[in-house]
Amino acid sequence: MAELTRKELILFLIRAGEHPRLRNIDLSELDLRGFDFQGADLSMAEFIQSDLEHANLREANLQKAVLYSTNLQKADLSWTNLVGANLRLARLDGANLTGANLEGVNMSGINLTGVNLLQANLTGVDLTRSILKDAHINMDQFAQVKSLTGAIMPDGFHHA
Repeated sequence: MAELTRKELILFLIRAGEHPRLRNIDLSELDLRGFDFQGADLSMAEFIQSDLEHANLREANLQKAVLYSTNLQKADLSWTNLVGANLRLARLDGANLTGANLEGVNMSGINLTGVNLLQANLTGVDLTRSILKDAHINMDQFAQVKSLTGAIMPDGFHHA
């Protein structure tokens, strides 16, 4: 897997124009706060312990990406493909996941406080022990979810 420094990534993105292809790239442990990855192909990329706070990932392809222990607080992940992504221990509070495809993603134990999940595909998503306090989600989306056991619901109620 290719590994880039922050400086090399900035230079690449400047030259790449719209919808850069960054498949299978290792961007682990980088400070990528506020980066604009809109529409980028980041499938199978690794962002292990990276900081993507306030990053623009709108319409990006993050299919099978590894976002383990990644800071995605207040990031724009709207209309993003996250099918098969590893979000274990990711921090997503305040993120925008409007219309994101999260089908089958394990989001158990993740803090989703204030996250916008409206129009997101939550089919088969595991939200066991997740914190959904003040999350924006329609009640009918909960029917798509695999598990809500122990989750803290948007109204603060603890799901059995």
